[in-house]
Amino acid sequence: MLEVSEGRIRLPALTTAHSHAFQRGMRGLAQRPGPGDQDDFWSWREAMYGVAEALDPERMYQIARIAYEELRRAGVHTVGEFLYVHHQADGTPYDDRLIMSEACIRAALDEDMRICLIRVVYGRAGQDRPPEGVQRRFADASVERALRDVEELWTRYADHERVRVGIAPHSVRAVAPEWLEPIASFAARRHLPLHMHVAEQPKEIESCLAETGKRPVELLAEHGVLSPSFVAIHATHLTAAEAELLGKAGASVCLCPTTERDLGDGLPDVAALYHGGAKLCTGVDSHVLT
Repeated sequence: MLEVSEGRIRLPALTTAHSHAFQRGMRGLAQRPGPGDQDDFWSWREAMYGVAEALDPERMYQIARIAYEELRRAGVHTVGEFLYVHHQADGTPYDDRLIMSEACIRAALDEDMRICLIRVVYGRAGQDRPPEGVQRRFADASVERALRDVEELWTRYADHERVRVGIAPHSVRAVAPEWLEPIASFAARRHLPLHMHVAEQPKEIESCLAETGKRPVELLAEHGVLSPSFVAIHATHLTAAEAELLGKAGASVCLCPTTERDLGDGLPDVAALYHGGAKLCTGVDSHVLT
């Protein structure tokens, strides 16, 4: 509730539904022209991979602490942390498989914030392609192994009033279609938020159509992913029919305007989403600015 007293206006604290805290460490690096004519999402991704490759748990904590301090100072007191860097640089799990998640949670709590740690499931580089390079830090050997990690994280924080756990298949590029139903079923059983990058890039849609014959939201609907607990991140390149599917399911769409502006992707058809019944929220995403 808005309060006005003694000449001051007090507003409720804000929430950012989508954050990659470690990307705060690359602010300014990807805002420079890329080689030749290629200066787009894919050149940005290579810069991001360089930062991801250099992370360790302590550096993850330090960068996340800075990112969350900036959010707190801007009035954001709850963060949805979409975390996909899980393992060591060669893909070998840490002794504590959840140490990167713990680093982000500790950073948020040390900044007196609430956090929903959205543990990302990542399985491949694309259709019939195993994880490549730094993607090995993100990847799970199987969907069952990933779900065990989420279960353990959920167990650790089941009674914590400032920590919630969610789950996210990274994208249709990084998660095979046959992984989607087990992830969605697990989220439903545990009443977890379920997030996913959706239709962020035209290339993602082309690959999804080539592999499955369906556009991303159509594929998610077929595999039972859409629900009131589902949040489609970005959703930039949707058809009107896909917007309607999200709305009928009671799902949400998270817009990340600063990132989408930075990368030149633009925003989805917000009017179509609104009129289709989808709920809208926002995220800081790459922390390109706070």
